[in-house]
Formats: sequence, C-alpha cells, structure tokens
Amino acid sequence: MIDPLREPVREYAVDPCRLLEGKPRASAAVLWGDPEEHAWGGIWELTEGTIDDVEADEIVHVVCGHATVSFSDGETVELQAGDLFVLSPGQKSRWQVHKRFRAVFAARR
Repeated sequence: MIDPLREPVREYAVDPCRLLEGKPRASAAVLWGDPEEHAWGGIWELTEGTIDDVEADEIVHVVCGHATVSFSDGETVELQAGDLFVLSPGQKSRWQVHKRFRAVFAARR
C-alpha cells in the first residue's frame, strides 16, 4: 500500500524558462510505467511559486495543497485536496501554487 502523502519523491530541476514567480521546487516519484514508453503514473509535488507548463494527457487527484491553474483558453480552476481533474495533451497552463501541492497522477503522451 502507498500513502500518497508520505511516499518519498525526488526533486528535479524546473526549467528556468518556465519559472515566473518565486522559487518553486518540483518533485516526483514514478510508481508504474515509464515516461519513455509513453504511459506512467505516480506522485507529483510543487512548492509555492508560479510556473508555466505544457500538459500531457493526464488524470490527477489532489492529495494536499492549493493551486490556481490558468489555461491558454482562458479557463481558470482552483485546486485543493480531494479534487480530481483531467488535463488535455498539449494544453498550455500556468500553475500558481499557494500551498505545497501534491497529487497522484496517471499520464500518457
């Protein structure tokens, strides 16, 4: 059994071109699949700050934190623990994390 709040994650570098505000740190743990094989899932975490991103085809369940996500089509969503949402491949987004954000995800390219 995996506890998504306590599962260890590894920090990775956020591309400086994507950083917009603050010094957010990104971390993840791949729990199944392989990004090189175009399907994977695991845990993703981002600390406070703002970044730009381009999404994969994903389903995400928020386990803690609070973020505002704005999309290039004008839609904006507030996300917090318990929320489940879907991201479309190629969708451009801006993540503003207000409180350390952690989610369980499944993705494919």
